[in-house]
Amino acid sequence: MDTITKLSSIDKQTKDIPLVTIQIKRVIDGTTKLFVKSEIFETFFSTFGISDQFRDAKQNIREIYKTPQMESRDTLNRALQYNNFNSLKNDDGYYNYCFIRAKGLTDGIEFKITGLHSKQAIKKWKEEFKKNCSEFYQQYMMPETHDLEILVRSEVKN
Repeated sequence: MDTITKLSSIDKQTKDIPLVTIQIKRVIDGTTKLFVKSEIFETFFSTFGISDQFRDAKQNIREIYKTPQMESRDTLNRALQYNNFNSLKNDDGYYNYCFIRAKGLTDGIEFKITGLHSKQAIKKWKEEFKKNCSEFYQQYMMPETHDLEILVRSEVKN
């Protein structure tokens, strides 16, 4: 299991945040199982409401939260919007991270990934997932405050 932690805040203080735990395992029949657990992602995405349903690895019907409106159409945004829970990549070839929008992540969910995946492909997906989840948290979720004070200099006439 890999847990993404130790994210640095803007003020350079470091705090361990249990962002997400994943486990990817290939089984003898050629299928790949992905286990994802994250209280922080579930709390965040739950604020956007339910958008659809899907079946998990055990064929239980589950719900998925909506994708939030993001200001850019970057790779991470495309990776979140895909709603195929059986694939590590979407149809455009981008990595698939829709798993972090699933309702029930607080307790963890197992997904069944179809197709054959090499060791190298799984390793690459895991590295990209780790990098992009950290980036998403830092860019869109990490609490921060911006103070702004505007001063105007004017001449005082006597």
